[in-house]
Amino acid sequence: MTQKVLTFFGERRDQNGMPAPFYRYLILESEAPWLGPSIRIASIVPLTDPAPMPVQRQFLSGQGSNQAMDLAANALKEHLKPQLLKTHET
Repeated sequence: MTQKVLTFFGERRDQNGMPAPFYRYLILESEAPWLGPSIRIASIVPLTDPAPMPVQRQFLSGQGSNQAMDLAANALKEHLKPQLLKTHET
């Protein structure tokens, strides 16, 4: 299993000094042998509340490691693009 944390944040700060808005997501990718050989699945898990979510939250790939994770990360970035937020990946 591999994982990635994506953080999206705005320019302004709230009364506690946190960026606003502030959204954080965990993307997990693992093998999905019940779907077929070499199939991997990535899921988006919100870590903050509220956290805007794209309609599609699971992504499949048969192209090898991190492909499904990249699809999920790109979907999140595209979904939040209209808000013009900065992004940090770990």
